[in-house]
Amino acid sequence: MALNGMKYAKPSPAVIETSGPALARESHLAEHLPYVAFAEPDVMVLREGDLMATLRLEGLAAPTTPDIDLDAMKRAVAAVIAQTGNLYGFYVHRIFVPQNLTLPPVQRDGFAAEIDRRWQAHIAQLAPKKPQLYLSILRRPEIGARVPLLNAFAKRTWMKDRAGRARELDEVAGFFETALGPAKPVRLDNTTGEWLGFLATLLTGQYAPIARPNAPLPLAYALGSCRATFDADTARITCGTTGETRYGALFSIKSYPALTDVSLFDGLDLPLDVVLTNSFTPIPTNIMAERIQRIVRQMRAADDAAVSLRDQLMEAADDQEAGRIAFGDHHLSIAVHAPDQPTLEQAAAEIKRLGQEIMAVIVRENMALKATYFGQAPGNYGYPSDSTSDAGMSSARL
Repeated sequence: MALNGMKYAKPSPAVIETSGPALARESHLAEHLPYVAFAEPDVMVLREGDLMATLRLEGLAAPTTPDIDLDAMKRAVAAVIAQTGNLYGFYVHRIFVPQNLTLPPVQRDGFAAEIDRRWQAHIAQLAPKKPQLYLSILRRPEIGARVPLLNAFAKRTWMKDRAGRARELDEVAGFFETALGPAKPVRLDNTTGEWLGFLATLLTGQYAPIARPNAPLPLAYALGSCRATFDADTARITCGTTGETRYGALFSIKSYPALTDVSLFDGLDLPLDVVLTNSFTPIPTNIMAERIQRIVRQMRAADDAAVSLRDQLMEAADDQEAGRIAFGDHHLSIAVHAPDQPTLEQAAAEIKRLGQEIMAVIVRENMALKATYFGQAPGNYGYPSDSTSDAGMSSARL
């Protein structure tokens, strides 16, 4: 691993005098990202020892796909998650990527050719985009690697057995490719630039492929090509290449509706760059079973009138023991990027209106803006966000 010079080197007095004291409080964007290197072409190593694989999904058209097919795929994926255990973490992202709709031009001059030229110019001005889904699977370190007293020994053991962990990750990724067959999954690698481009999109909202870097630095430095400034409830993103400044807002869902389906967030198809992030970390079965039993006992002792809720808890406990679902810590965030502040505020109003329509509580982040922004990156567990206990395939809502 290369020495992080940007982190340990202090700015010289001359630089501070020229740029002002605020420079001393700045940090490189890459310091907040966990990506280190490629262990294999399709396996990435993260800062804390996690191994990550990512699948691109074409997705299904929920309005036209029969409900029985959607439910079957949801159950299949939920079963895979239930069998993996708490050594894995899962992220589902939906971003918008450019869509090429150009057609061969009409030859020669004339009325048809002029209409074609104007139509193609109109399409190019619209800059059409399409939603794209990505599923990131993380093989987390053993629990000992997260305990300070055992950290050094556990990391040495992890390095020796990394090949075995990579095989386990490949096996789980294969399970997901089978379960998500109708969505046409494709596993990403470091040959096309799509993988790093996808990770950079989570920070800027704009997709562009990024080639594998040759510099002896962590992969995170290939993604840190922008400057993020957080001011109250707005993130100002400045491109390091063009100097263009865009504005972003992040939202978290604090309370979900009683019933959810795959079309829950269809209203977020705004004419802007929107990034949806679902993260799910399974909770050990025995711990979750104890929680459910304790809640049921408390409801019975208090003679709680919510009998249907108690029955649902018992049904959920049965499904968990049977391996049909898994419970875990789930968090969902929505990031929207706009070219100017008024457009951003209009988009924020649309997102809040959607929350009212689906009976959910959507809150614009302020105090936790930075944590939510960097928490979009898969495996960035160093930026914890508010999470809720949820059943296995909450990420299937996308």
